[in-house]
Amino acid sequence: MAVAVQDKLKMPGSPQAYANVIRTLPVAPISIFLDFYLHDIKPPKGFENPEHERIERGEVKDYLERCRHYGIVPFSDVQFRYSKKQQLIFPQYPHNSDSGFAPDPYANVIEVLTPPEISGLRDALLAPGRVNQLYLHCSLPDKSQKHPECKKMFAAARDFTEDMLSRKYSIGSGSFDFSFFSHGGDMSGLRLGPDIYGRTPKPIIELSPEHIFDHTSCETLLEWFEQLRKHA
Repeated sequence: MAVAVQDKLKMPGSPQAYANVIRTLPVAPISIFLDFYLHDIKPPKGFENPEHERIERGEVKDYLERCRHYGIVPFSDVQFRYSKKQQLIFPQYPHNSDSGFAPDPYANVIEVLTPPEISGLRDALLAPGRVNQLYLHCSLPDKSQKHPECKKMFAAARDFTEDMLSRKYSIGSGSFDFSFFSHGGDMSGLRLGPDIYGRTPKPIIELSPEHIFDHTSCETLLEWFEQLRKHA
């Protein structure tokens, strides 16, 4: 398949399409960033970026009403990371101190719990179905995507995603890096989310071959993307 290395490949996105990406992606990334929203309810524009976006009163009122309807705590979030030692996903305490990020109390908790007990901690946080937004960050920047640990990390991320989908969360955005020199955002090999270069921010799936330095992985991802586009 002749695809110029500088070309970005795009196709329409949706929560369902994003879930299919996680399920079918044929190459294990070295880092994964995903945002999940309960019942696909997103905070109003401008909440996370107040310096550049204005918050509209109508959007806030609508958001709060939808949260009330589903029993969701407005603007609530929990962050999750991958533990290379435990080979599973664990919650990360989100508190910030005035001097920067405060020490993570969950880090010590994880050290003394077994994997089933860590899963129980996840259940305790999410079973009530009241947390609005979840952030997942998995990263092994010192590995190549062919390393067995990357495959284990990706398997954990897939299991986590399926668990969140079963809890009525949907994927709002995400990115996947396949090369050491790409660091998320526009530099990602694969990105899910709004089309930041389009006239309207419609959801898309975007593959950037120029940010995937391993030739075999790049060819595999190009073929996969074309199949994904055919069956969309």
